[in-house]
Amino acid sequence: MSMFSTSSNSTRNMAFFAVQRTVLVAILFLTTFSGSSAQRFCNVCRNPPGGGFRDLANPGKSFTLPNGKTFTCGFMKQSMRDVRVDNMAAPGEKHMCATAQYLVDRYCNCYGTPIPPLASEFVDPNPACRLCAGGRFDSPRVPRVNYNKLTNTGNYGSLNCRGLELALAQGVFPASACPNLRQRSGPTCCNFRL
Repeated sequence: MSMFSTSSNSTRNMAFFAVQRTVLVAILFLTTFSGSSAQRFCNVCRNPPGGGFRDLANPGKSFTLPNGKTFTCGFMKQSMRDVRVDNMAAPGEKHMCATAQYLVDRYCNCYGTPIPPLASEFVDPNPACRLCAGGRFDSPRVPRVNYNKLTNTGNYGSLNCRGLELALAQGVFPASACPNLRQRSGPTCCNFRL
């Protein structure tokens, strides 16, 4: 079992690691395409893109993941010391480094050349969308009487209004779909028909 395995019994853990997976893709990209071309091994504090040095400030600090496993910042650094991130990396090594970098960025402190936190480099491809936003509807949320009302969303078929509202709020649809869904389904779902 991997040191980063998750418990599938908890939706909190699933949500945490779903976000983590998305952030890891961004980290893998940044680890591969930014920083010094001479970087061969994983730096859990991430190397600054323009050069410079960063190292762990609090190796003794411990943190507990949502799955109950506890690690120290120093363990993260030590376990990644010989993990390659260059073209000679074995399959999975860059992913392991990105996971450690994500955890160190979230739970530990680094000193040296300042760089922005990973969260500032992450762009959510499916941000939350409010179906009834905009002030042109009778209600800022789908009224309870409209929960089961069906609306034709166009590209996504017919959905009940409450399900559509929840799916949009959770970022299930791409960001580009939000204005169209709001325009097409908002009048049906967000207005009272007396």
